[in-house]
Amino acid sequence: MFIFNTILTINTRTGQIIDQWGNNTFYMPHGLSVDAEENLWLTDVGMHQVFKYSKGERVLTLGESFVAGSDESHFCKPTDVVTSNDGSNIYVADGYCNARIVKFDSKGKFLKEYSMPEGEQQLIIPHSIIIIEALDLVYVADRENGRIVCFDDVIDDDETNEYDQDQVKTIIEHPLMRTVYAIHYDNNKRMFYLIIINTIKYICLNKSCMSNLKIYFNYSVIQ
Repeated sequence: MFIFNTILTINTRTGQIIDQWGNNTFYMPHGLSVDAEENLWLTDVGMHQVFKYSKGERVLTLGESFVAGSDESHFCKPTDVVTSNDGSNIYVADGYCNARIVKFDSKGKFLKEYSMPEGEQQLIIPHSIIIIEALDLVYVADRENGRIVCFDDVIDDDETNEYDQDQVKTIIEHPLMRTVYAIHYDNNKRMFYLIIINTIKYICLNKSCMSNLKIYFNYSVIQ
């Protein structure tokens, strides 16, 4: 069976394809996420764009088609996109060329970007992102550096809507994490799941296993 559509909806119990669409719509689709209202968000590393789809219809586009850039309205091969639970904020991993995470409001207005401080090891292909809203944190799979970088998402001044400039909170590193392709956070178990080359690892954040965490993973904090 040949499938020419890009987006497939699959029954997780039977494995059957429920719906499919997207033929001749994208150039090189890369990242995919679903928000709380079941909208689909996709990145296209060939078109340098991010798309939001509602019931199969495109309702928002970020970036300029086939035009790479590093300003507030362009990307360069964006790899991943996620949204806050209420849909008010959009986070884009940008990507294969740029070394940053870009944050927008629900309408696509630029809010801020996250990057490493000058003089520190810069992100090399930020490949996957998650947000933990309860802690105001943004976690990034820094693929080629083999680490997870945690950024602070707290607004420092509510009146001016300015963010704290000391963005980097924690860096998680370990020799086994040579390349980190994707990350996922389980809020109930307080665990990170990582895809490292062809292996899935996990980091436990429960108090009961924090002592074991220190054995397997090293936390380095930028002061």
